[in-house]
Amino acid sequence: MTIERKSEVATNRDPIEIDWNEARRIIEEEGGILIDLRKAEDVKKEPLPSARRVDVDDILLYKFKFDKGKKYVFVDYLGITSKILCEYLKKLGIEAFAIKGGIKGIKKE
Repeated sequence: MTIERKSEVATNRDPIEIDWNEARRIIEEEGGILIDLRKAEDVKKEPLPSARRVDVDDILLYKFKFDKGKKYVFVDYLGITSKILCEYLKKLGIEAFAIKGGIKGIKKE
């Protein structure tokens, strides 16, 4: 017996993953908010200017409030958690983007 599993994709037509150049454009030109999902000690060692550090748990437990009129750009270590989180948030009607490759994706550029 074969079980088929439907993959859920974001209904928003915007891409979920973006490169650092596009992320910067959204932040600088459109007032996007950069959210850093890395651990506090890692952010202290290697901070990103203008980034706000937020725990993923705070987002999932609705402790972090989103403004549906804003765009959010997420960064983590490799981009995996950010991508999954963005797929979830887009289903809730929040414009969310993940930086492809996470912090390593930023370092490449």
